[in-house]
Order: sequence, then C-alpha cells, then structure tokens
Amino acid sequence: MASGSQEPSLILRDLIKKSKLISEGPPARYRLLTTRSNLEKDGSVRKWTFGQRDINMQNKILLMVGETGTGKTALINAMVNYILGVKFTHEVWFEITEEGGDHDKADQSKSQTTEVTVYEVFAQDNPICLTVIDTPGYGDTRGTDLDKQIAENLFKLFHSDSGVKEIDAVCLVVKASVNRLSDRQEYIFDAVLSLFDKDIKDNIVIMFTHSDGIPPEDALNAIKKAKISCRKDEENEPEHFLFNNHQTKKKSPKYIKAFQAAWELTAESLNHFFLSLKEQNRKSLQQTESVLSESKRLEICISNLQSRIEFVECKRKELLQIQKALEENRENIKRNENFPFTVTEHYKEKCQFKMLHGRRNWNRQNCSYQCHGELYTGVKFTHEVWFEITEEGGDHDKADQSKSQTTEVTVYEVFAQDNPICLTVIDTPGYGDTRGTDLDKQIAENLFKLFHSDSGVKEIDAVCLVVKASVNRLSDRQEYIFDAVLSLFDKDIKDNIVVLFTHSDGIPPEDALNAIKKAKISCRKDEENEPEHFLFNNHQTKKKSPKYIKAFQAAWELTAESLNHFFLSLKEQNRKSLQQTESVLSESKRLEICISNLQSRIEFVECKRNELLQIQKALEENRENIKRNENFPFTVTEHYKEKVPIQNASWKDGMATTCSVCQENCHEKGCWLSPNAGWCDVMKNDHCTSCTGKCHYTKHVRENKKYRRRSREIIVTFDNLKIQYESSNKSASDIQFNTETFQYVKKEFESNKKQEAEKTSVETRLKYELIKNEKHKSELVEEAYSAFKKLCKIALKPDSAFILQCLDFFIPRTEETGKPVLAQKLREMRKIQPESQERVHAAIDYAGARSKKMKNVTDKS
Repeated sequence: MASGSQEPSLILRDLIKKSKLISEGPPARYRLLTTRSNLEKDGSVRKWTFGQRDINMQNKILLMVGETGTGKTALINAMVNYILGVKFTHEVWFEITEEGGDHDKADQSKSQTTEVTVYEVFAQDNPICLTVIDTPGYGDTRGTDLDKQIAENLFKLFHSDSGVKEIDAVCLVVKASVNRLSDRQEYIFDAVLSLFDKDIKDNIVIMFTHSDGIPPEDALNAIKKAKISCRKDEENEPEHFLFNNHQTKKKSPKYIKAFQAAWELTAESLNHFFLSLKEQNRKSLQQTESVLSESKRLEICISNLQSRIEFVECKRKELLQIQKALEENRENIKRNENFPFTVTEHYKEKCQFKMLHGRRNWNRQNCSYQCHGELYTGVKFTHEVWFEITEEGGDHDKADQSKSQTTEVTVYEVFAQDNPICLTVIDTPGYGDTRGTDLDKQIAENLFKLFHSDSGVKEIDAVCLVVKASVNRLSDRQEYIFDAVLSLFDKDIKDNIVVLFTHSDGIPPEDALNAIKKAKISCRKDEENEPEHFLFNNHQTKKKSPKYIKAFQAAWELTAESLNHFFLSLKEQNRKSLQQTESVLSESKRLEICISNLQSRIEFVECKRNELLQIQKALEENRENIKRNENFPFTVTEHYKEKVPIQNASWKDGMATTCSVCQENCHEKGCWLSPNAGWCDVMKNDHCTSCTGKCHYTKHVRENKKYRRRSREIIVTFDNLKIQYESSNKSASDIQFNTETFQYVKKEFESNKKQEAEKTSVETRLKYELIKNEKHKSELVEEAYSAFKKLCKIALKPDSAFILQCLDFFIPRTEETGKPVLAQKLREMRKIQPESQERVHAAIDYAGARSKKMKNVTDKS
C-alpha cells in the first residue's frame, strides 16, 4: 500500500516486533501492541494508540458508522495497513487492539456497549497519521436509550479538552450487494447524521464493502432512495469508495489472482479516498458541539416538561377528588357538619436511584437454477453482446417483476446450434412472497403438475439454492424458502442439491458457507467436505465503462469458469428420476388435506364432547328434580354441520370435494383443478383418503359448497332427553331436539322403567357417549400418526415447518386420549437436532408471521 523511505522488510521487521502473532498465514496476522488511555474516567470514551506522533504529520480524522456485519472493523484495519505501508506481496496483516487484549472478543464486546473508541496510528516515515472514531452499537435491538448514550459519548469526545475538535470525513459503511437499506440501517444513519449541523454534509461519504470492483448500482440507488445526505462526485452521484474484505483470509494458490485483485481494489480505493481528504475541507466540530449541546438541553427540557405536565395532571385529579367529595356531601355542608373523605395526594420527594443494565435477546430458492444463455450459447466477453431468454416480443424486465408476484412455474429450454448440450431450467419465483404461505403451497402444487404431466419434467440434474456471497447468516425468509423447497423432495435427491453464490468477487465465501452449514442445509459435499458451491457475478448486463473494464472482464471470466465447472459436475449417472419426488409431492398433498380434515373432525368431536358435558352438568345440578320425577329445562350449546355456498374465496378455493355420507370436507382448499370428484387429489384407488369412511368417489360431490361447523343455544327438557336416549338408537350427539322426534318416541317411553331406573339409564348412556367420543378422537389421532410416519420415512425434510406445525396440533390431543406411547413417538418425530433448532423455528416463525399478516390483510379487506 503506502510506501516509505526504508526497505519494506525493515519496516515490517520493526512492526512485527511491536506486534503479537494471531495466526500463521499467508497472510500472517499480527495484533499491534497499543497503549490505551481513557478520555473519560468512566471509560465511555477510550483511545488506543500505536506509534508516536510527529508534529509535522498530517492527521486524517474519520468517523466510521455502520450496521453490525457490514465489515466496518475489517475496513478500519485495512486503513491501518494502508498507513503502515503493507503490500500484498508482504503476506502480512496487522490489526489494531488494546495492548494484551483479545481483539476479536473486544470487537464483540464493543458491539454490545455504548463505548466510543478512538484509534490513532502513527507510522514510521509516513507523513500521514490516522485517527478513526468507531461508534459501535448503533441500532442495538435493546432500544433507543443506548443510541442516546452513544450520542452522549460522542458529545463528550467532541467537548473534552483532549478530545476531537475537527473531522475530515463521516464514513457510512454499507455492503455493495444491498439493493435497499434496511429499516435498521436507515435508523442508524439518521441517528448519526442528526448529531451534526448542515455544514458537515460535504464531508459524508459512502464506503461500500464486500465489493467486486464493479460500480454498485443497486446499492447506490438504495442510498439515493433513502435520501442520505452526503457529498456528490463529478457525476452527481453519492461520493463512494469500493473495498473488499478478504485481506485476512488464507491465500490458497487456487484463488491467488482473485485475492490480489481484491487487495488492489482496496489499496486503490484507499489511495483515492485519502487524496480526497483535502485540508481545506476539514470541518471544525465547534458547531456540531453546539448542536449536540442544544440537543442534550432540549432532551433534558422535554423530560422535565413531561414530568411537570404529569405532576400538574395528578394535582388536577387531586382537586377533582375534593370537588367530587364536596358534591357528595352537600347536605353535610348545609348542616355545618364535619365529614371525612379520601384524597390521593401527589407530592415530590428526593430519593436515590439505581441504574439498571440489561440485555434483551435478539433472535428472534427455490428450485431455482439460474444460468445465463449467452455464456451457454458461446458468447464471450469480447463479443460485447448479451442475450436474454423471454417470451417473443415481451418485456423481460416487466415479465420478471410479474413473475415474482405470481405462483407460476416457468420452464426455459435452450437448444444451441453446434452445442451437444441443451439446457432446461425450472424457475420457481415467488417463494417467500410477503403475501403469505398459501402462495408457496400453490408453487408446490404447480411443481407437482410439472412433474406429473405427461409432457412435464421427469428427471433432474441439480436443485440449485441461490444465495448472495456476502451474507453471514441466512434470514428467516431464506431458511423458510429452503425448508419449503427441500420438503418437496425425497431423500434420494440430496446429492443433487448445490449452492450458487451470486454477487461474488471470486474469493471463497467463507461467511456464506458457514451460514449454509449452520442452517444444516442438505446438499452435496465437495472433496473438502464443504457444501458443493459455485461462484457467479451479476454484472454482465451493465454498461462497461473503460474505467472499470478489468473488473468487468474478471467478473465475466469468473461466471464463465464457474458455469464450466458446474456443467462438468452434472454427470449423467447422477441424474435423478422424479418418480419418487412425484410420489412425495402426491403423498405430501394428500397428507396436508387429510390432516386439515382430521383437525376439523377432532375439533368437531371436541365440540360435541363439550355438548355432552353440558348435559351431564345439567343432570348433576338437577338430581333432586330427577328424584321427584319432575321435568325441567336446561340450555345446551348444540354443534352441527351445515352445507353452505362458498363465498368470498379465490378462484382456486371456489370449489370443494365433500362426502355426502360422512358430511365432511374432504378437500377444501385449492380444489380447483379436478374436473370431478373422482379426479380429486384425495382419491387413491377410487376411494377417498380423507373422509371418515374412506368412501368411494361416487359418494362424493365437487361443487361450490362445503360443510361449516355451526353452533346454537337450544332449550332441552329432561323428558325429551329421556325419550330420545332410551327409545332411540341415536347417540346424544345425533339428537335433533324437535317436536316431531319427541312425538315419534313418546309411545314407546310410556312402558319404560321407573324413575330411578330412568335416571340411571340416562346417565349410563351419557357416560357411554363420552367414552365413545374419546375413542373416536383417539382413532383420529392414530390415523394422523400413520400418515406422519409414512411421510417422514420418505421425505428429505422430516423436520419441515409444515410437519412440525401439524405435530404441535396433534401431540397434546394424543396425550389427552391417554396414549402415552403414541404421544412419545410423536414427540420423537417433533424432536429437532440442537443445531437445526434455529433454522426450523425461524421457518415456523416466518410462516406464522406471514400467515398472520395475510389474515390481517384479509380481515381489513
């Protein structure tokens, strides 16, 4: 990087003496031995210094701001190495930290505190020295109080006699791969920029990390869309610099060119950045100090005003209490009588208080095979052309946007002249759509059709999971998407699943790979037992300006080389038939429909049990009336089924398959494709797999009506109950409390037993009905267990969010029916490996949140 008058070896030898070895290389990592000083007695503002300052040095003072995970710490260390004169060929890397401290742990600790840290670096024979102000913790999930403390600590730094009085640049750190700023990022930047006066605007610049050297158009648009105040360049774009974050990684010979390109990108950007810090542009923080002082005074003033208003309101309530007491005692006042009354008195008292510190825990693609046709068809970088595949005469960009809002599965076929390989890509857009998980189920339905159709896809070479190379953890949405996709396949497909890393700079994406491994994504492993992955760059369509031509060519070559390796990895003998996957999809769909039906039936059984318990309670409360042979009325909430028209449903939910014998909805949601009940998804071997009686398809109808569970309160008499219980073969749950039934059985009852026998008969029959009810519920749970067991045996993802959510419904019901062995087996199915818990719960939480959001939208509409 920067050069000195001495030989590099001599400079490095001196630096190494003043450092502590962290790890062997290349590059060998060293921690600079620094001295620490507290600018505030409480340690809220601290300074770490390396080297000794010369009065002739030009000091560059920077304030670094960025969200955790953007690579801010790595960027600070890159600046330190630049100042120290380290070059790529030296194969060393220095990190700055407290003397004798653990830098990695210190960083983690820093991110959880409100301490403002100042780094000072004075390099031998370098006329430039560096002061970096690091503000960790902005946007901490524990609330805005910590952000206020950071602002307070910045105020101390600017106000202190030994603090910072001037600044050259406020650096906002953002990943180059973002296409929108998160709410948290916007909050962080807004919080920081609010600390300064308007005069600081031209000193604010953007630092794009994890860059591949190509202009980050999407990230720049995100900055502009967020209206971030900053300096503009000659093209009226936000002033920005590109940095790569791979300097500390072990430089294997296989990737040496990519590592060198990354190093040179950062070195060149730092050179441009420091040249841009002109002396006349330095800003005094006197005005900023004034803004912070005024902000602090205003905050204290508002806090005081709130307290005073609250006290005034309390005193008003006190006066109103007195007024009310006087109103209530007017007669006593007229008689000149003394009387007591109670008043809540509000007063102030000076007391001691404690500061409490705490931490709130923050935890809480689809079968997408992306390939660029132009590379496949033989297009090279020097051809300066690019082909896209789309509907003839269509607008590809608009089509893409439309695709992402639908559940359509698109198949692309490419046959290139004189190329022995042809390409079929199945694209499944829309997974994880914010409108809810119902759309994801429709995508699964569409995949099922593709695999099931005579003209559809019967074999597959690869299932490609697409992830950005810059991620360091999978989001809840990504984990939900992958979980949903992998649950569609059987175990046989595992070795055909690979990971495609996009927005890559050509260097091994260690953080992203760790995220894949941490999420326990099932996929093929390479010779190093790592998830099989390929690196791709996404800049082929951008305008290739001469300034960045090398970066564009490197990006093209990276993608071309990766595609070559990828296609070579698709060996013919590894191709998998989708016959078993088709079976999994069919069984999965039938299971889902079956479980939906079972849940509905169990809920109805539970309602009928409550009905029986109401009758039982009424008999207990009227024992004396029964003994005296007296008739008495009581109220019962009757539950029944009624077939009603389907209303306010989507076209896919506008039809339902129902059983006229069992009076059940065999297939309620998404029953739109089948021409008649015989072709419905629930039918297997001409019989229904869903309804209670497993009836023949001819007993079913498919229409725009379905059964609904209804309830109503009815008045029942004991005489009516006795007649129907003893003289009819009907169970209590089948009783229709109406006059016709009563008249029908009245004659038979006249010759029945005497009153005590009558009482005994009714209670015995009622107990029998309750036992029968529980037995029925138990049978339903056993039926569900059999279905779960079968699916878990063949599915690649037996711990999918769907299966676990269903188990959560059935496990407590199994326990209620007194089957501890079966309940234990279901709990065993429910068990998640500790390393998979975060992934599975994230998927469940995401699905639940999306469903809840959709329910709210539906309710509002």
